[in-house]
Amino acid sequence: LFRSPFTGTLVTGGAAPFYAYYPEENITSIDADGTMTITLPSVQTYKANSFGKEDNPAVAYSADGTTLAFKNLCGMVKLNLYSATALKVRSISLMNISEKLSGTGTVTVNKGTGIPTLTMKTDLTASNYVKLDCSERGVALSTDSNSPTVFYIVVPPSKGDTYGYQVSIEFTEGEEIRGYMSKSATIKAENKIERNNYRNMPTFSAAISTGDYIS
Repeated sequence: LFRSPFTGTLVTGGAAPFYAYYPEENITSIDADGTMTITLPSVQTYKANSFGKEDNPAVAYSADGTTLAFKNLCGMVKLNLYSATALKVRSISLMNISEKLSGTGTVTVNKGTGIPTLTMKTDLTASNYVKLDCSERGVALSTDSNSPTVFYIVVPPSKGDTYGYQVSIEFTEGEEIRGYMSKSATIKAENKIERNNYRNMPTFSAAISTGDYIS
């Protein structure tokens, strides 16, 4: 999905196997068997054509303690937006009534493949909501449907065979909120979110106070 080099010093004086989680401030604990308790932030930060710093978590496992190969923990929704008129996006929120999108979860690692599995909590420590913050100045939308503005939002892999969500967009003008719109992604197998991959949603036109469906 996305690759980036990590550098640093492996634990000294410790005994293998080793586990690592990125970003470190979002791991709460790790059990003797390697099960991690982590938090996915409810607010992410927009970055052009990418994801915000520390928004895309990764996990590493080393059986012999020599190298740690990080693997992505989550998937992403890729939104492609344009507007017929000049609009700036203040924030984009996703909501799923049946699946948790942020908050507390547990991570286990397959010791053979190193692939991590995320299980979100079902209680109130996890939320069905996540927001992408695009700053008070906002992100100007393209007016060309053939070259839309792209937004990435990191989300846990789907637990079911079908998936859908509500997209809510907040528009801004300077520091004033200008208006809103909402859309629904149809619940179907093609919208399922997979680890280490992104769901590329069809391009759609953004406009204030509209609500309909994207497939």
